[in-house]
This record gives sequence, structure tokens and C-alpha cells, in this order.
Amino acid sequence: MALGLTLLPIILARSYDDNWKSPKILGMFFSGIVSFVLLAIWEVKYSKKPIMPMRIWFNRTSFGALAVGFFLTIINAMNYNYYTLYLVVSRDITYGRATLLERGYQVIYPVCELATGFLMKRFKTCRPFIWIGIVVQTIGLGLQIPARAPSSSDFFIVIAQIIAGGGAGMANNAALVAVTGSVSKDDVATAIGVVHILGSFGYALGSGLAGGIWTQYLPGRLEKHITGPYDERLSMNDPLEYIPSLDSITRGQLIDAYADSQMLMLIIAMCLAVPVCITTFFMKHIDLMQDQEQENPHADGEGYSL
Repeated sequence: MALGLTLLPIILARSYDDNWKSPKILGMFFSGIVSFVLLAIWEVKYSKKPIMPMRIWFNRTSFGALAVGFFLTIINAMNYNYYTLYLVVSRDITYGRATLLERGYQVIYPVCELATGFLMKRFKTCRPFIWIGIVVQTIGLGLQIPARAPSSSDFFIVIAQIIAGGGAGMANNAALVAVTGSVSKDDVATAIGVVHILGSFGYALGSGLAGGIWTQYLPGRLEKHITGPYDERLSMNDPLEYIPSLDSITRGQLIDAYADSQMLMLIIAMCLAVPVCITTFFMKHIDLMQDQEQENPHADGEGYSL
């Protein structure tokens, strides 16, 4: 309820004449904020079996690893919700070809997850692979800014997707090992459950941010770029039918507006790498050779491993 009430106004506000001044939009948004506060109070003070136990949150190693997975999900959801449509519009290609261009991320992701698993087994550590993965993904996101320009080559798009997907796969797998390796044996199942809960939250938040950029930011870019007459509703909601009817100049201006919205999503995604890196600095080293059956030698609950 909290997520729905908070994120829906970001997407729906533009459909009201008074936008964010609408009482319905404001009421929905602030009801979502109140719901989050009530959820936090319930989880901390009243719930006998909280969905996100405090002992996991206060474990700085698991918290840092959870933050990595959470933000990676946000970045993925935000960057790729409208990407396929953008490729179709900007390059005048079919959905099938656009899907092939952007699938490099999804293809390399599990490959790098598997490779990272073998590397962690070989070097008996996981934290460095989180850092390497974050850095590589951020480089990939940076390369996607010029790669998503309408004039860039298909090869550039594929390479940028592969770099970003490889880094994300490495960081995600190492973070999952860090989460399960930093809690006691009895909390492993709970920790994995928290990972999936945060994944759902992250995907909803990322999709909401993408929808907000699409409905709030894109109209302003259309107004800035397009010099002639145009239909804003059709430009945003039915571009595949509308764009072929435009003259070449207006079509190019519309594509430039679309490109601006994609660039903003990528810039936000790159900025999210900063808080992720900060949270990982406080993570402790995890001994992957330690038996989880052993008693934890640390007072704060950290030190368990696979």
C-alpha cells in the first residue's frame, strides 16, 4: 500500500490539469508516506515476527550487501523500462531487432554471476568482487549515455549493455554471498527472504522513477525541442503510430526529446552508485572457509560465513 500510494502519483500527476497541485495526487502521495512510517513503527515496536528483522539491518556487512542488491534492482528497472521503445523510435527498427540490441545485459548477467561464483571459491573472498562489479557497471552506464544517442552504432549499444550487465551480475552474486555469509545459520533463510523483498521494492521504485521521468520530464523536453505543432499525448502514448506521420524535422526533434529522458535516467543511475559504494566500505571481511556451525566469535552478530 505504501509503495502504491507513493509511486502512483509520480506517474499519474501529469494526467491532472493542476499536476502536483491536485488534492487527489497530494493526498495519495502523503498517505503513502504515512503508510511507510506506520510500517516502520509496526516492524520495530509491535511485530513479533518482522519481515525485516533488526538484527539483520544492524549487521553492517549484511546491510551493505542488501543495499547493493536493492540499488542494482532500482537501476535495472529504471533504465530498461522504456529502452526498447526508445530504440524502436530512435532507430526506426522493429521490436524484435530492438530486443536483440538490448539483450546483451540479460545474456551476460548470469554468465558473470557464475564466473564470480568460481572466482569467490578460488580466492575465498567476496567483498572485492562487489566493488569491481559496481565500478564496471558504472562504467557501462556511463558508456550508455553516448551509446543511446540516435546516431551511435549498434555495436556500441551492445558493448555498453554487456559491460553494464557483466558488472551488475558480478556485484549481485557477491552481495548475495555476503548477505548469507554474514548472518548466523538460523538467519540465512530470513536473509534470503529480505533480499527478495527488497528486490520487489527496488523494482517498484525503479519503475516508478522511470514512469515519473516519462510523464513529468519528457513533456518539457518535447516542448523545448519541437518547434512546430505536435500532439503531446500521441507523442508519448502512441509514438509508433504517430511518428511516421511527422515530417523529418519534427521527427528528429521528437527523438532528441526522447534521448534527453534516457540520459536523465542514466545520470540518476550513475549517481546511485555513490551511496552503494559508501555502504560497502563498512562491510567486514567474510571468511568463506569458516563453518557456519561454529559459534560466532563476534559480539555484534557478524562473522558467520558459508
